[in-house]
Amino acid sequence: MAVSDKMPDSIDVHNFFDAIVRQDAVRLRGFFEPDAAVVWANTNEIFTVDEYIRANCKYPGKWQGCIESVEP
Repeated sequence: MAVSDKMPDSIDVHNFFDAIVRQDAVRLRGFFEPDAAVVWANTNEIFTVDEYIRANCKYPGKWQGCIESVEP
């Protein structure tokens, strides 16, 4: 998988985070190119979009969260 040269200038971080905490797979998928590689920085794991969505949306329980910081 390669880094896409179609990276957007910006995304709606609040909408992205809302999709994550609501475990909304349909909305979440819209933030990614189909062949994207998603890197979890804290563990250095690399996921396909499907794996990332499955990890976020199939995790049990109701999620809560807040945005603490946004870095470029």
